[in-house]
Amino acid sequence: MSKQIVWGIEYGEGTVECCCDQCGEEIDFEFEDCKPDFGVIQQQLFECGWTAFRYHGKWHDFCCEKCRDQFIKTH
Repeated sequence: MSKQIVWGIEYGEGTVECCCDQCGEEIDFEFEDCKPDFGVIQQQLFECGWTAFRYHGKWHDFCCEKCRDQFIKTH
């Protein structure tokens, strides 16, 4: 799974954990308003050099183009 919500102790706060679907590198984004904005999170991932790729109708996240290319070669 590329993205997962981990709810915090306080109501409405938590973290969205993003994981590279090839190497497993992780990056986290905190939120406080009960509704993480995945569009904003995706934009922040792109700004950090991450990329996304749709494979068989499912979106996958990758920390770099090298991981994306390796994923494509092995699937």
